[in-house]
Amino acid sequence: MSLDYAPSDHTKLSLPRYWAHTNPDDANLRKGAPLEKTGHYTAYLKFTTKF
Repeated sequence: MSLDYAPSDHTKLSLPRYWAHTNPDDANLRKGAPLEKTGHYTAYLKFTTKF
């Protein structure tokens, strides 16, 4: 999902939000138990301008 706001013809402010899963790693490995995925959520604030 991304929210965009353009205050002028040459600038844009974006707020993208990502939902994903990471692969299991050594920190969550247990012998004999199934591997579980951990949640991974990321948000960025991005400002773009054209010259």
